[in-house]
Amino acid sequence: MDNTRRPISEYEKCSWARVPSHAVMCVNDEAKAKAITDFLLQAQSKSDCKLFDSSHGKDLMFKDSAKSLIPIPFKVDAAMYLGKELTDAIKAISTGVEEPPKDKIRWCTQSKEEKSKCDTWTIASEGAIECVEASLAEECITKILKGDADAVTLDGGYLYTAGVCGLIPAMAEIYDADKCKGTGTAAGSYYAVAVVKASDKTISWNNLKDKKSCHTGVERTAGWVIPAGHIKKEHGICDLSTYFKESCAPGANVTSSLCKLCAGDQKSLEDTKCSANNKELYYGYHGAIRCLVEKGDVAFVKDATIFEAIKDAPDWLKNKKLDDYRLLCRDGSIRPVTEYKDCHLALVPSHVVATTPTRRDVVVRILKEQQRLYGRKDDKSFQFFNMFDSAGLRDLLFKSTTQCLREVTVSNMNDYLGQEYLDAVSSLSSCAQSELLKACTFHTCKPSLKV
Repeated sequence: MDNTRRPISEYEKCSWARVPSHAVMCVNDEAKAKAITDFLLQAQSKSDCKLFDSSHGKDLMFKDSAKSLIPIPFKVDAAMYLGKELTDAIKAISTGVEEPPKDKIRWCTQSKEEKSKCDTWTIASEGAIECVEASLAEECITKILKGDADAVTLDGGYLYTAGVCGLIPAMAEIYDADKCKGTGTAAGSYYAVAVVKASDKTISWNNLKDKKSCHTGVERTAGWVIPAGHIKKEHGICDLSTYFKESCAPGANVTSSLCKLCAGDQKSLEDTKCSANNKELYYGYHGAIRCLVEKGDVAFVKDATIFEAIKDAPDWLKNKKLDDYRLLCRDGSIRPVTEYKDCHLALVPSHVVATTPTRRDVVVRILKEQQRLYGRKDDKSFQFFNMFDSAGLRDLLFKSTTQCLREVTVSNMNDYLGQEYLDAVSSLSSCAQSELLKACTFHTCKPSLKV
């Protein structure tokens, strides 16, 4: 593309683009896709089956230059396989491609409750925020990758996957009001802790095997990645269902013991047990504490969770005090919940707004303006809308303890997540990966990403 000419042998240095190879397409049915994949893999392994030989023509069924077929993760649909750039180019030929607006953010919501709050935000912002509906964090990541949404707030566990897929951090949640003073940037973080009942005198970090555990959700930082990473490193166990007797880990296979303690939304309209969203009673930070109170032995949450729960005093936690709970320390000791700075599983990065490199500046600019209008106010005056208030619920769009958002200056997820967190993820690398992570690491034509 520099107006020069080269020998045809130098096609790698002189080309219009690098595009994905031909692929076998099938109906969007995982069972059928697996059956077709298994059949083709078996066929190509047989010496008498010449899949790539067109003796009666050229490129029949498969290209003659093909050497083998490689299975594609089921999560990879046509748009993800081609990539947004090529998909947009194809669309431009037939229907044209509209540039995403520079005066609005398309925000991805992860539940009906989040969609409701987002709709109110749309009204308050006079259209600067547009809501895109999804039901899971990974669904939001996929929508952003495809250009159907611009931004979403993610927990560190999902941030790692988002980074592998090519998203970057834009603005971080800050939970310390003092760090919100002035202008500029600030790093957000919190402690991942293990909370137990003070009445249980025998439990410790060293004897959690066969206990009943409560998790915020599979792949979430404090509730899953950190404890699972430590358990994998210390005991070589990937499958937590073989370590804990029973659990509630929203997002796990509903037939697994990891979902046995879960309750769903306690309605009969749909099966919501173990859903990785607010349809599961024990989902999230407060859900994990409720699971501990009602069914479990240990809850993996963030440092402030038990303080928030006691302060809110919901019916299921009436008459409980901070002194009714303790923290498990990695050295096997037990401490009061107030000593989380000295008794925790890890110091981890706060939740962050993730977006694409091309939309980052727009997202940051609009969020800064929205925060000026609808962020926390020192005078406690009435606000029609507050970005960080969930109207009697918890952690909708942003964590309810968020004091402000601050711009993230690093341009990749590795730098934002930090080494301690990445070590925990690394210890789980030999365990099962999410389908989206498999999809984002699959593409043979995709350059390696620094995340």
